[in-house]
Amino acid sequence: MFLLGVLLLPVLVLPQTWAHRVASVGVLLALVLIAASLPWLRWLGRALAALCLLLAPPVAWYGLRFGVVPGDELMLTLRMSDARSAVEFLHDVAGQWTSWAVLVLEVLVLVALKVRRPWRVSRQWRQAGLLAGLVYLASGLVHDSFLTRQLSLTPWATPELVLRTYPISLIQPVALLAAPQPMAAALEPVSVTVDAGRRDLAQTYVLVIGESARADRLGLNGYARDTTPILGRLPGVVSFPHVRSVSDCTLHAVPALLTMADAAGIARRRPDEAVPTLFDYFGAAGFFTAFVSMHEPVLAESIGIRADHARNLRYLNPDSPLRDDALLPELRRLLLLPKARKFIVLQLIGSHFEYEQRYPADFALYRGDGTPESERSARYDNSLRYTDWILSRVIETLRGQEGEVVLAYASDHGENLYDDARMRYQHCGSVTHFDTQPATLFWADRLRSPGQWQTLTANREHYIGQEMVGATLLDLAGVRVPGVALPESLAGPIRAQSVRYVLDGGKLTGFSRDGSPAP
Repeated sequence: MFLLGVLLLPVLVLPQTWAHRVASVGVLLALVLIAASLPWLRWLGRALAALCLLLAPPVAWYGLRFGVVPGDELMLTLRMSDARSAVEFLHDVAGQWTSWAVLVLEVLVLVALKVRRPWRVSRQWRQAGLLAGLVYLASGLVHDSFLTRQLSLTPWATPELVLRTYPISLIQPVALLAAPQPMAAALEPVSVTVDAGRRDLAQTYVLVIGESARADRLGLNGYARDTTPILGRLPGVVSFPHVRSVSDCTLHAVPALLTMADAAGIARRRPDEAVPTLFDYFGAAGFFTAFVSMHEPVLAESIGIRADHARNLRYLNPDSPLRDDALLPELRRLLLLPKARKFIVLQLIGSHFEYEQRYPADFALYRGDGTPESERSARYDNSLRYTDWILSRVIETLRGQEGEVVLAYASDHGENLYDDARMRYQHCGSVTHFDTQPATLFWADRLRSPGQWQTLTANREHYIGQEMVGATLLDLAGVRVPGVALPESLAGPIRAQSVRYVLDGGKLTGFSRDGSPAP
């Protein structure tokens, strides 16, 4: 019973509902029953069981510390450190008392493995255990089959739950380490310079890419509902209420954000053309770069991400949604890397339809008047309020970093919410003023050049383009790109522009600041 309890520790310590804990315990017990029921797996099963038992205490500690099981981020941290730095990193993260507790538990596991008596189970009981384990795991297949339309039942163990349960959860990081790295499109190395005052400065720059968040639906921009109760009261937050996105579709808007391209630039770009991204520029300046996304893996592939670390969490899954707070432990682990200068991009699932799946129940503050339109609008505002909380947690995490810290938040596009007589809804269809006004804001701490921040604040009422966000980050970081015509930086003087263009299918559509069409 002691060994079984140790094996269950990594499952029980994770911050999840008791229903998920019970289901994960069922998965683990099913695996134990299957392994114990197959005589030809006896020696292999014993070796694997001993390994899993010895790994269970440190994995359980990691779950308590970060809220997840160890992944490829921990491997990345250790791989990027020399032996001495790796030992110091593990000691700093673990702490003295935790290290001793894990060590003591490991010794007890070794003793228990040595003195335990083998169980003798009859063939009938082994067959019953094998059948029970297989039925339990097979129930999850209903989750992804046509039977979900025929049967009104909730599977005991979905495939995703199985993959998140220890020790199955350790397979992914090991497989990722063994897999070859994807080849990005060939690109000539970029050349940059760094301002003298920042070359040896600790810097952490984070770009958070939102999803479907509209500027005019933020409370800090004057919206009637207070959808930004935290950011609206947080010192140092500068919001830009008049921003035009490059497109109303994520597949165009996110590449534009990362390559600092306007709508015309995206329209004339060839599908196979390799274009430098913010990762290339920051990387050439000596920054560690990382990209973590809640979206489909194909999105990162289409952009041609060339970051030191890039990964996708679970993409859109209406049956088992993963919310944006899953990015917070990812960010904390990346910030622990032994690198003084970091550029990190976090891509949220934000306010993507279905809105009610994007926030927990305690954020369901707004209600409509009973009509489908008003109810959907209220749920959309609830999702924005959750994004407000997410961004506040990111900022709170960044406060602990040394040196210069800058956060930029830029949604990829907006959303249609039955705004006029056309009654259009969602995005990525016929381009409108409403689904191309993305929420955009900045926050900084201990910035070396306060004059730049004052200029940025003074520019907040200008009518700006989405492509200017990346150029502003490079400017604030002191990264210069000779010979490349970058967009204007919001931290410097910018020209007034009355019309900005959006990619609308194969053509460009112009909008003025108030949303009226322009030639």
